[in-house]
Amino acid sequence: MKRTSLTLSLLLLFAVGCSDSKEDGPFETYWDNGEIREKGTFKNEKLEGLYEFFFRSGQLYQRGNYKNGLCEGVMEYFYQNGKRKSLLLCKNGELEETSESYYSDGHLNCKQTMKNSKTNGLSECFFKDGGLRARGNNLNGFTEGTSEDFNPQGQIFAKWFWRNKKLEKVEFFDENGNQLINGPLRYRHKNNQMGARGMIKEGHLQGQFFTFYEDGSLESKTFYVDSLAQGEFKRFHANGGVVFQSSYKDGLLDGMARTYALDGILLWEGEYKEGDLVEK
Repeated sequence: MKRTSLTLSLLLLFAVGCSDSKEDGPFETYWDNGEIREKGTFKNEKLEGLYEFFFRSGQLYQRGNYKNGLCEGVMEYFYQNGKRKSLLLCKNGELEETSESYYSDGHLNCKQTMKNSKTNGLSECFFKDGGLRARGNNLNGFTEGTSEDFNPQGQIFAKWFWRNKKLEKVEFFDENGNQLINGPLRYRHKNNQMGARGMIKEGHLQGQFFTFYEDGSLESKTFYVDSLAQGEFKRFHANGGVVFQSSYKDGLLDGMARTYALDGILLWEGEYKEGDLVEK
């Protein structure tokens, strides 16, 4: 529901770790528990060929090929249970064509079209049972035009109208499909567990908005002012640990962002400015 750049982070384009030593030839680094952390090959101080990065448990996290330091071909990311997390296509260091992400049980989560590492065209996200969860069009990494959110029963939950990074209009709907001007905004999963809840005041989402997993555990929390995400945002693993932490300003990612593994290990850190990832 947040208006963000859907550009995938550079975490998906470049090696997560990468040895401090860049001497030509194969290399390996290890976690403090002795498990392998990463392995690959340097050529002329740049990654060349297959590169792999591992969780602290030794389970594979990232796998992909590099050419002259740039990702090339299929890039894969995995959950700690071994299931695929995302599948991407890289050409000369840029994400292109269709990218897909998956739930930890293997079901499709989202699919979107990439051009020069930015989302362009239709993006769709799904509930685990395959029902449509969100749909919108993108232009150079940002939602442009109408985007829609759905509840698990297939009804429209929210409709957003964006132009040039600005929210022009928003509409919210109750569980009976009626437009909501004042009152609680919520939906339930098909098992009757709460799926999302917030508060609409004078047609806008105001205050804390929460989403929940099907087992009732907290999935995410976001603070809204006039339907725009503001301040700290957190998404959680089902075990309660933070998986992604960032901040928003006027609906756009702005500030430091971090991604964590299930065991709390920091996997990636970057900075956003007005919805775009700052290249360093």
